[in-house]
Amino acid sequence: MFIKNYKYALHVSDALCVHLQEHIGQTSRNLSLRFHEHIKYIKNNYPQSAYAQHILQNIHEYVTLADTMTLLKPLHDIAKLIPYEQLFIQTFHHNGDLSDEQSTTEHNPLFHLAKCT
Repeated sequence: MFIKNYKYALHVSDALCVHLQEHIGQTSRNLSLRFHEHIKYIKNNYPQSAYAQHILQNIHEYVTLADTMTLLKPLHDIAKLIPYEQLFIQTFHHNGDLSDEQSTTEHNPLFHLAKCT
């Protein structure tokens, strides 16, 4: 059985956000299904994800899957989901593009090593 594994970014950009903010996630399920879970959290006022938390706390509107979700990296090895998620979180944080709800203050020396290769 082939499992589709994805790294994705959810975008938030509107008049209330000064710049595009990204929410990094990973899933081994269909991207559409995962997106609809985020929307369900928003509709039920249940901030289960950083994306839902950002939308609810900042009173943003959400848009379609095509306008919101970007595939960052398809993966064939499910064991690589979390390491790649952390790499993208560190990268987006370093570039100032990660949402405040997901931002990390932790310094990860492996990120600098990966950037150099």
